[in-house]
Amino acid sequence: MTVYKRPGVYLSETLTPLAQTVSTPGGSVAAFVGTNKQGGSLQPTLVSSWSQYVATYGGFGDTSDLLPFALYQFFNNGGNAAYIVRAAASDAVAASVTLEDTEVTPEPTLKVTAISPGTWGNKIYLDVAASSSGGGRFDLYVYVGGDTAAFLKERFTDVSLDPADSRNAEALINSPVTGSAVIQIQSLLNTQWDATHAPAIQTGTPLAGGTDGAAAIDLEAAAKRLEIVEDNLVLNLPGVTDATVLNPIIAWAETQGTVFVVVDGEKATSADNAHSYALSLQGMSTGGSALTASSYAAVYGPWLIVNDPATAAAGSSRLLPPGGAVLGQYSRMDTSRGVQKPPAGIDTALKGVLDVQFRFTNDDQDALNVAGINVIKSMPGTGFVIYGARTLSQNMPDRYVSVRRSLMMIKKGLLDATRFAVFEPNDQILWDQISSVISQYLLTLMQTGVLAGNTTDQAFFVVCDSSNNTPASVANGVVNVQVGVALQTPAEFIVISIGQFSGGSTATETTS
Repeated sequence: MTVYKRPGVYLSETLTPLAQTVSTPGGSVAAFVGTNKQGGSLQPTLVSSWSQYVATYGGFGDTSDLLPFALYQFFNNGGNAAYIVRAAASDAVAASVTLEDTEVTPEPTLKVTAISPGTWGNKIYLDVAASSSGGGRFDLYVYVGGDTAAFLKERFTDVSLDPADSRNAEALINSPVTGSAVIQIQSLLNTQWDATHAPAIQTGTPLAGGTDGAAAIDLEAAAKRLEIVEDNLVLNLPGVTDATVLNPIIAWAETQGTVFVVVDGEKATSADNAHSYALSLQGMSTGGSALTASSYAAVYGPWLIVNDPATAAAGSSRLLPPGGAVLGQYSRMDTSRGVQKPPAGIDTALKGVLDVQFRFTNDDQDALNVAGINVIKSMPGTGFVIYGARTLSQNMPDRYVSVRRSLMMIKKGLLDATRFAVFEPNDQILWDQISSVISQYLLTLMQTGVLAGNTTDQAFFVVCDSSNNTPASVANGVVNVQVGVALQTPAEFIVISIGQFSGGSTATETTS
């Protein structure tokens, strides 16, 4: 019996194995982890548009990082919000500058540091101007990329280093909610405050000393910063295909139970042809160094040839991993249809895609689908679409993306719905309340198509009574709730039988 130590609601999940001969199949917020030359805190940052990403992280930069391209593809394909975690080397250093005060013999009064490490911080410039209100208050202007008006990023007016001032600069600029997205400051005042300790008036003062570091970047540690986010997440690490990097992250996702990992398929080499490339993709799930066979991860390929968003040159194209576009379709499908609809099929046409790195034969597609690799393919009259809906698990029913993500949504919904019960008297009244709340939640899911069945008896059951809450469990402060749900099954195979008869032809359709 599990020993519970922390008050709260605990969930467990049991999937009843289904015969392999039977074809069985809330929304999440996107998350991206990767390197980016410029800015932003290393903590998860939510952005809701491409323009907001550019304002925080600086756009495509020198085009060597895949993260901005993934975000562009995400928003271009219907994505509505995403958490960004910028990964940096452990020995990277943030740029900084120390400003002196206005005393006759100037002394250090304010240290300004880039909000995250990297050479990008060496392109931050500061102006300090006297405030019209006087009394040692000042205006601070922050520029990124240059020291002229075109590069002005932020301004903080009428602030003071006086700890007792209602416009205290540290409190305002360092605020995680309303403060700077570019810098953090530290008052160096070590004596009684007076107006002479305000920073001296200056223009175009650069930050310096920022480095990108030489140590290997720990993407697992960067991904784990997402643990502070309470939403269910669909995570992509743009262009990362190495199983030694991804498997610990997939294991962490399983432990969390709230993270689903979308993996970019390997990039084809110059020596590949379509068949050899298909074999390489299959090897990601079946080879000697394969990814973990987990229902918390799915692989998509091949890479996409897209209109290059980083240049205005006519006809320019760029080869990109598919994850950003795929997550955009996840987000769009969650909004329009719900998680019970796999993000696949002809209504997932990818925007801005000119071609894929390789097109596969039907035989190669068969092998890729069996291996759990979701192919992006051309569909006549539609464009390039996601044409696979499988996780890396080979087990039924959670080999389907929609099953795993539906369970993730339901578990979070149950957790949220039953928080009220913590510390309530553990008796029949509480059990009835829990049963009622959960039943109402599941009824809503049935009515919106998340659950299968035409009646509640077909769609779900809830047991929370004396049969599973014994005197011993009550004495231990535990409430046991058993919930069963019938999940929707994606029609992965459409079988059409055509026969001939004297009056013409006829067709019958079955799903298997």
